[in-house]
Amino acid sequence: VERAELEILGVANLGTRARAHGLRWWHLPVIDGAAPGRAFERTWRETGAAVHALLDRDARIALHCRAGIGRTGTVAARILVERGMAPAEAVARVRRARPGAIESPEQRAWVDAAASR
Repeated sequence: VERAELEILGVANLGTRARAHGLRWWHLPVIDGAAPGRAFERTWRETGAAVHALLDRDARIALHCRAGIGRTGTVAARILVERGMAPAEAVARVRRARPGAIESPEQRAWVDAAASR
């Protein structure tokens, strides 16, 4: 979710509030309908390692965007691919959990490309 979306939704302080409740929170903005870009990739190097470390300890994580479909599903599928799942299976699994997830061809291509990263 981009900063402007957080402001429109009245939750510009979401990160501060999450941290106040003892949650770890990272903000990795992605344009609605698009695949994550270079800024996401730069941030993901560190954030992704932290996310995977949490998952390795069987911790729970939450991902979100505005609707919880396109951007959320895309990043969720990427995490599954990085954990060894084939891209097609990762997309199918995410879509079973959240029908309509990974909305654009650009998002699907980004998940597919994760296998070669």
